[in-house]
Amino acid sequence: MKRLARLLVLLWSGSAPGANAPPWNSPLATVLDGTLKPAAGATRASFRSSATLWAAQNEFELFHLVLFGPSSGVRITLPGGTAPDGTPLALLTRLGSADTISRSEVRIFEEQPVVFTQPSSIEGTAGAWPDALVPYGSQTEVGLRKDPDGTWQEVQTTETRRDFPVSVDQNSTRTFLVEIHVPLGTPAGLYRGQLTVSATGPSLSTQVIPIDLHVRSFGLRSTSELRTNVKMEVDAICKAHGDTGSGSLGSWCPDGEARHRWARLYGRFLLDHRLTSFLADTLLTRADGSPDYDATELGFRRTYGTLMDGWDPYSRLVGAHMTTVAYPWFHASWS
Repeated sequence: MKRLARLLVLLWSGSAPGANAPPWNSPLATVLDGTLKPAAGATRASFRSSATLWAAQNEFELFHLVLFGPSSGVRITLPGGTAPDGTPLALLTRLGSADTISRSEVRIFEEQPVVFTQPSSIEGTAGAWPDALVPYGSQTEVGLRKDPDGTWQEVQTTETRRDFPVSVDQNSTRTFLVEIHVPLGTPAGLYRGQLTVSATGPSLSTQVIPIDLHVRSFGLRSTSELRTNVKMEVDAICKAHGDTGSGSLGSWCPDGEARHRWARLYGRFLLDHRLTSFLADTLLTRADGSPDYDATELGFRRTYGTLMDGWDPYSRLVGAHMTTVAYPWFHASWS
């Protein structure tokens, strides 16, 4: 894997982005294949003006869209959206039919870089490397909301965390990732559509990026046949979200319910990537201080049952379920 990663970086590494950026009367952006990593430094690879993808049903496919500077007022409009001039963009549509890919199945994220002052290994280089994916535009997600009375609720919301327009500085680039999910049952064939990149400065300009999506006649299972169990440090998650106890508890999850709600949220996220996570739990005790194994198991099943059984209503992969369960409180009387 390391050799493959190094090969992909070599394919994409070279001189600085600004040095190879096209002049203003050339494209505002270029397409890069999803297998390439837009590394620190720019590219010797040929610019592509369109995206061509092949996907099975129930598969996620993606490509990178690199914006060149200097430019301002830059907007990226996805298939099914409305361009800045009011022009509606058609959905990805199968040739010769009315079959389409829903607007909600096409998402865009900015690939925000992490800057390294020195290489992290002999295969790396210093500079900015894309890491965090920041959602742009309106997206529907499941999250946890803290109500005024201090209680937490699991809710599904549609919100916009960040949105266009953006600016790109002189001699620099900004990279976005376009993700397309092909739902189960999508008819096979060639789906065509387009996205647009528009800018208001230094002058008005618009670029059309055609998209060809070849949907295959078979689908991928929602649950991987490779068993996994990814360890999560739930107390660190509680701390990151400000859900911590006071006093001697410090930066730990304040109670078992907090550990449950955050492990459930992140466990669902990993299932949408066909990964099973370790689910945190706390052993309950009776009034006399003895372990209450039955109540603990009941709470575990109530909290995580939909993830274990594959009927969670919020999963993007329909029917996705865990492949392993690491339960820490098995009692000898159950064997």
